[in-house]
Amino acid sequence: MSGRMLLHDRRLEGNPPSIADNTYQVDANTSTTHMVDWVGTYARGRGGLDELIIMCHGYYDHLSFSGLQLGDSNLTITNGVLTTAWHPSIRKIYLYSCGAGDEGFMGPAESGRRFCSDLAGWTGANVYAADALQWYRLERSLMQRIFGTNQAGTINFRSWEGQVYRFSPDGTITAVTLAAQPTSR
Repeated sequence: MSGRMLLHDRRLEGNPPSIADNTYQVDANTSTTHMVDWVGTYARGRGGLDELIIMCHGYYDHLSFSGLQLGDSNLTITNGVLTTAWHPSIRKIYLYSCGAGDEGFMGPAESGRRFCSDLAGWTGANVYAADALQWYRLERSLMQRIFGTNQAGTINFRSWEGQVYRFSPDGTITAVTLAAQPTSR
């Protein structure tokens, strides 16, 4: 396996960084099923991926983690089984999303940790996610600032906020220390 893919939901403001061999941008009009299938097709066509980096909003509903804002129906515990289309083609998945690895207020069944553990099991990949809000900045080059192009800037998550966890396909959850967002391909 080699290569890296970035999956970015445009509702997360900013332009995706140039850190992957392929970047797939989605929004509320993109079928979540199609998105999942397309990522799986791309990964298999490359002989597998070392990394899938997902940049999107994480969201809560009634004090519990509800999922990732990806595509028209989002990616949640209720439809996450779609990601079996990625098995065994992706080695690591990084979730740059608020609270994706959170324990949750409503208990284990409603937590981000449950979602991440299930995602690891469905995909056969190690999933990395933090338990806190993730802050990022939008970077613009000097030329962009002078000429006003690319007003949104490029997403840079810099360092992880909170504790980062590795969710293994066998159900193991381990606190880890990770470097900041990758900066190059």
